[in-house]
Amino acid sequence: MMLLSTFSFNAGTTNSHFRTAFFFTIILLIITTTMWELHWRRQGYTPNIKDSAGLWAKQRSRIINEGKRGTVIIGSSRVLFGLNLEVWRDEIDKTSPIQLSSMKSAPIVLLRDIANDKHFSGFLVIGVTPGPFFLGNSDIAGLIINYQNETLAQAWGQQISQSLENRFAFMDSEANLLSSLEDINWPNRPIKMQATLETPKLANMLANRQANMWLKLEQDTSYQNKIKSLWSMGLKPLLFKQPESKKLQRIEEVTSLVKQIRSRGGEVIFVRLPSSGLYRTWESNELPKNDYWNRLLSVSNARGFHFEDYEKLRQFKLPDTSHLANNEAIAFTRELAKLIKPVYLKWHTQLYYQDDK
Repeated sequence: MMLLSTFSFNAGTTNSHFRTAFFFTIILLIITTTMWELHWRRQGYTPNIKDSAGLWAKQRSRIINEGKRGTVIIGSSRVLFGLNLEVWRDEIDKTSPIQLSSMKSAPIVLLRDIANDKHFSGFLVIGVTPGPFFLGNSDIAGLIINYQNETLAQAWGQQISQSLENRFAFMDSEANLLSSLEDINWPNRPIKMQATLETPKLANMLANRQANMWLKLEQDTSYQNKIKSLWSMGLKPLLFKQPESKKLQRIEEVTSLVKQIRSRGGEVIFVRLPSSGLYRTWESNELPKNDYWNRLLSVSNARGFHFEDYEKLRQFKLPDTSHLANNEAIAFTRELAKLIKPVYLKWHTQLYYQDDK
């Protein structure tokens, strides 16, 4: 009996110690998480959605139900930043476009994918950033493969991730120790270390893949110069003359894909968003508007809107010479919508007229 009492006493003591340890572990976890969250908020990070393959797939899947009448936007980061989806919805077609543009990618691979998708016969907006558009090979193939093979578990995982990312700044994919080390003014900092760091943060992403320029990039001059320097290094490999045939082949392929989309009743337009500084100089010298943009529109027989052709589209500032800041993007989209809406309405009217037949 005494042994049983002793055992009960020891078990009770053990449970009490366990509960105490568990309680203090939870308290420590809460304190640590709070401090980590406050640290990143002080660095300018805020809760936002990670631009993951799952998020892209979620938007791509909308084409199945919305592709017959909906608007899809493809291109590189310039059109991802520069077209405001809410303004488009309010000013043009009352529905939010499907934003499939991607950072550091050319639209050609995705254009092939959409042209071959029988679900799509809608309104396609193609952002033309001259370098990637005429010379680039897209790295978006992995996103397409992920979308085609996505499982139900992966789709649910994306939903769970989004709910957490919307609440915690430290879950930003670019909020990591390397990004903190990168901002330290190291004496005689080795160049090799710089080369290993990823491209700094540029934007915050919403669930509909609306990319809004990060406030630090909008407001911090030193950070802007840092990004401009990266763009300068990125342009160096492109400074070598590319074969003329390669650029013309790209125009021919795009024209063929545009015809394929139109054969199903869809429509395609091209938009050229602003650039400035070194970027604009390089684009003007290497891919002159008259030789490539004008040829693209002529051969494809498509409408296009180039910022240089419209005074109200030339008046916007770009903090990093390549992307519009948030308020600038809103104002730019509002002006661009005035030009695009007549084209959209003409296509939309013809579409319904054909359906009535």
